[in-house]
Amino acid sequence: MDQNKYATTSLALAAAIQLASKSKLLAVEKISSKQSSFVFTETPDLPEIVEKFFKKELLLDAFSYFETLRYIKARLYQEGSEDHG
Repeated sequence: MDQNKYATTSLALAAAIQLASKSKLLAVEKISSKQSSFVFTETPDLPEIVEKFFKKELLLDAFSYFETLRYIKARLYQEGSEDHG
């Protein structure tokens, strides 16, 4: 993995990163028929967001998180998951 990128297989974490971080979702890469990896740009705020997420300390607006989760799922299931914007 490129050191300027961060990847996770967690859908919940991917949505949190997309919402709370300055990181951008670059791609959704298929690992197997049942698992994908969400690849983000590495940003200075990312380690703290990931740590707070796993410590259950990350506070996010519930509606915004739900909408972001829907966006991430759409990216997961679309053809050609490269981000063009």
